[in-house]
Amino acid sequence: MRRVILATYVAMLLALAVSLGVIASPSGSSQEAKAYNTCNNFGYCGAHYYYSTVPWSDSTGWTGAKVTAMNLAGISWNYASPSLSLTKSTYCPCLANVGTVYQIGIVPGMTYTSFNPNDPYEVWFGPSYLNTFFTWYTDGTMDRDNAKADVRTVTLHEMGHWMYLNHDCGSHPSAVMCPDWTAKWSLTSDDINGMNALY
Repeated sequence: MRRVILATYVAMLLALAVSLGVIASPSGSSQEAKAYNTCNNFGYCGAHYYYSTVPWSDSTGWTGAKVTAMNLAGISWNYASPSLSLTKSTYCPCLANVGTVYQIGIVPGMTYTSFNPNDPYEVWFGPSYLNTFFTWYTDGTMDRDNAKADVRTVTLHEMGHWMYLNHDCGSHPSAVMCPDWTAKWSLTSDDINGMNALY
């Protein structure tokens, strides 16, 4: 049992390291977008949901302005591609979820995308976690040194990982998918181009 837990924990850390750019993801796909690559850590490029609708849920237990901020992030991605609908649902099972976790460190959000074991190009589930080690705001506050983060900025970014968009801040640092500790509430053309490359 301990081995299973340890293996799961190591896999989650590796996924996090890839998403943060600590470990480089494979690149070179013809579907690669400019601000990030669309290859997963198994070396498969172009992985995506096989559905036209991706229902997502909120298990944070948060209320008020924080929920509104998450909903607005979801609406932004919902309109990013004519081929994919991202809709919040209270009736699950869902294909993605926003929850919380407490983890001391500098990462306000994390996403662990899972794939179909028989088809590594198919994204199965995208759970995201907002780190309650941070104090969460809804006014655009992003302050790494004091562990403060903006709900909409971080959720918008993590939702991009649901669709298996990754980051490479080298060419488009203003993209939502480039985490740089500034408030980002609107998708850029590059975020949208990356989405449409997959869907």
